[in-house]
Amino acid sequence: MVDEPIPAWRAARDRKVAVMLDPHAPAWLLNEQVDAEAGRVQFDIVHRWPLTGEWERRHFTYEIDVDVLHFRGASPVSPAELARLKDEARFRAHEHEPL
Repeated sequence: MVDEPIPAWRAARDRKVAVMLDPHAPAWLLNEQVDAEAGRVQFDIVHRWPLTGEWERRHFTYEIDVDVLHFRGASPVSPAELARLKDEARFRAHEHEPL
């Protein structure tokens, strides 16, 4: 099976998100909802945020046409929720080749 190419908007979005994350710490991309008609993607990132040291679910909106990432708030992540996160759902933008 051949890997599908990463859409340009997803690579641009991932680069913006990646600069906020510790590349050596796990993170998960969850609940990605693409609204192609509106040119908008809503998603959550679960990560241990360096400023607080706490695991959080951070909510974002990415505007595809203008390449803008908006932070929409955060909520805590329980140990039980962390335990349910699967390795295959991890956010791996740091592993992509630069464009």
